[in-house]
Amino acid sequence: MFGNPHDEGANVDDPCHQHTSQGQQQWQEAEAHARTPIFQGVRLSCLVAILGLLNIQAKHKASNTMLSDIFQYCHSPLLLEENVLPGSWKEVKKILSSIGMEYQIIHACVNDCMLFHGNNAHLMECSTCEKARYEPHMLTGKVPRKSVRWFPIIPRLQHMYQCIDLAELMVWHKKHRSKLGVMRLPVDSPAHKHVESTWLEFERDPRHVRLGLASDGVSPHSLGGKGRPTFVWPVVVMNYNLPLWLFMKKGFLLLFLIIPAPSKVKNLDTYLELVVDELKMLWDGVCAYDGRKTIGGIPRVFRLKAICMWTMHDYPGKKSCTCLYIFFYYSVL
Repeated sequence: MFGNPHDEGANVDDPCHQHTSQGQQQWQEAEAHARTPIFQGVRLSCLVAILGLLNIQAKHKASNTMLSDIFQYCHSPLLLEENVLPGSWKEVKKILSSIGMEYQIIHACVNDCMLFHGNNAHLMECSTCEKARYEPHMLTGKVPRKSVRWFPIIPRLQHMYQCIDLAELMVWHKKHRSKLGVMRLPVDSPAHKHVESTWLEFERDPRHVRLGLASDGVSPHSLGGKGRPTFVWPVVVMNYNLPLWLFMKKGFLLLFLIIPAPSKVKNLDTYLELVVDELKMLWDGVCAYDGRKTIGGIPRVFRLKAICMWTMHDYPGKKSCTCLYIFFYYSVL
């Protein structure tokens, strides 16, 4: 999805080699959608119109079916015939994928043994418990028995540096540190000091990202006490490069995974495999573009790296995450 940073014949020390033809094509498509008006004579671009309708959908909690009907109505009878606004939600998703606003549905074993992903994507049953991947006797086609939504964070971190204002906020931690002996910011913590002293190359560039990971199980459909409890396990990443008053705000929390389940997840480590794979890519470095003006010879194209400094969860979450038997359920880490 993101390309292989170690292709044969490529200079891995040069971040420019990661600008593949596929990435350039996606960037050109996104730029075209941002510059092309929905029809001749108006200033509103196709991309701005799509994002505006998506904001309305999120604000009023509308379904994708309703949004698709709105796009279809705007495209055919409402606007001029030569308009370029997409006519369905499926077409909208293709445009959003070109700017990194996509997510992937990964099939999983019904007993949380494994993911049908990567080298196991072709399997039709679990290699551990031998449970079928798809629901049996389905007339509508192959319906997975369990799936997880994966929201890659690498494109979102890259986009943050492309925005001038956000790129400036991403290096805020370097300029605002407490005096010696005082800890009031994450950058003052012993974990951050350990990163500074252990990986000097990582600390040398303040644009490298410091992350924290949190997970917990919730039952959103049984809060009123009615119906059968349905559990959902979101995995969220915090960006500690941002100022203290921003990194816990709703708009800056990075949703990583949504794991639906009729009951509690038996093995959360199975799903964290996706998290670990992406964090390993970030540790090796991915290509990013700094939207700020060049200051002091700092290159605008650089190799973006990230590290996960800690995780946050309660003791039942720690048991699910690390397969440890914890009996003090009232404590919170």
